[in-house]
Amino acid sequence: MKLNTITSTVSLALAIALNANVSMAADEVYPAINCQPYYGTQAGDFNTGSHGIRNNSTGTRLVSCPINRVFDYANGWTTAYPWVHVNYDSQSSNLTCFVYNMDADGGIHSYGIVTGTSGVDKDMHIPTYPRSNTQYQSLFCYLPAGAVLEWYEPSRTGVVK
Repeated sequence: MKLNTITSTVSLALAIALNANVSMAADEVYPAINCQPYYGTQAGDFNTGSHGIRNNSTGTRLVSCPINRVFDYANGWTTAYPWVHVNYDSQSSNLTCFVYNMDADGGIHSYGIVTGTSGVDKDMHIPTYPRSNTQYQSLFCYLPAGAVLEWYEPSRTGVVK
């Protein structure tokens, strides 16, 4: 009897912990301050602040940004977003971002990639081609020297908020 109670308690705690990670609002705009250098050894090449993450180095650097899945309690499923919108400033060079759609085992099934033009307050829309709502997604951007990634928005539609 005690073993059943412990097993039930552990299962409930695990379910709550997993749902806490994915229960964020749909189509929410995230500041790029959430993004991290992909290579930890390059952490000193970046500055984060109210305008996002800036590449202070003299070369292009890769950052990764979390995309939190949204659990729809009414329907009992998790959303994989068909679009990710990215806002950035890049005076001198184009900026390339891509989204990977992965299964729980890490297998990559599809991805979207877009290269945006240089400029100030630019937007790009990345089609992500998810195969199912159970896939995990990750956003990656190659930031040229001096470029700032300001915000990103996983979206169910092609419309920026």
